[in-house]
Amino acid sequence: MRVTISDVALRAGVSKSTVSNYINARYEKMSDSTKQAISNAMRELEYIPNVSAQRLANKTKSRTICLIIPRNMVRIFDSLYYPTVFRAIEKVAAKRHYRILLYPMSGIRDDDFKYLNGISSSLIDGYIVFDLSEDNLFFRDFESKNIPYICVGKIWNVDDYNFVASDHQKAIEDSIKYLRQLHHEKIGFVTLKDDSVVSKVRDKGILEICSEQRIPLENIIRYDHKYQVRNADDETLLHMWEEIFNDETATAFIITSSVRPMMLLAAQKCGLHVPDDFSYINIEYYQRSPLDETVQTRVESRAKEVAEIAFEELRKKINSEEERKKRTNILIPLYLTIGDTTAFNPKA
Repeated sequence: MRVTISDVALRAGVSKSTVSNYINARYEKMSDSTKQAISNAMRELEYIPNVSAQRLANKTKSRTICLIIPRNMVRIFDSLYYPTVFRAIEKVAAKRHYRILLYPMSGIRDDDFKYLNGISSSLIDGYIVFDLSEDNLFFRDFESKNIPYICVGKIWNVDDYNFVASDHQKAIEDSIKYLRQLHHEKIGFVTLKDDSVVSKVRDKGILEICSEQRIPLENIIRYDHKYQVRNADDETLLHMWEEIFNDETATAFIITSSVRPMMLLAAQKCGLHVPDDFSYINIEYYQRSPLDETVQTRVESRAKEVAEIAFEELRKKINSEEERKKRTNILIPLYLTIGDTTAFNPKA
């Protein structure tokens, strides 16, 4: 026989409304002993709340949000970026008594949209969308149905959607400007080149700073175009850096953390020293490793902070129709920190 909320209330020695408040995380006037009694009763009776039915019956929020990753589940663990932001959201959600679901979405499929729209009326209060593509603005469908959402990332030529993002364009502009001040005329740019909105925003930053300071575009050398860095293994990356250093075209580099180990190994093999023979700025992808004692010139990642802000902005929209009507456009600044890996161009 199915266990009901009445059975739980009887076992815990409380009213049904108190059990309902517990299930819906309304703890404000509830003592720790009462919460423990209800928790024990639910465990002993193996009671599982029907969140969907309860939400519809009580017209309450489910206190559950969904993180949408428009890519294959396996690829989200290619780096520590997603574990970092997932952990950040998990921690802030726990403080707010929210649950988190993850939905990977490869490609553009009608059944995905139907499913996401369906669970938003029964199980999900709102969505945080990662890994945007300007060719797949599926979150527009959420707007037409008044479903709360926030995107993590800025599509450079689109503003009329809800987003929280790091200002990658300004970060690239500041990095190039600083290296130029050190008389580095030709600057190598080696990152995980792909079709992501981050890559396209960085590309725009290169165009803007070159136009502003009248830098010939050929002086910003995009090595990732030639070497297909994203899919390269360590041996390929090492060979790539050896070719770059032997070419001696660039005297400074803007890199991401993922390509740095092979860069330093190749420099050692080529007899080069940092920053005596070349300079580099590290664009951190997710966070600085606590094991990394190098005082780098770097752009510090604020991915964790962006994820936390995205959650709070979504929560506002979930709980307020007025907030839902407002457009959320938040760009978090990224700061260039000067360290020991950049110096005046030794060849100037």
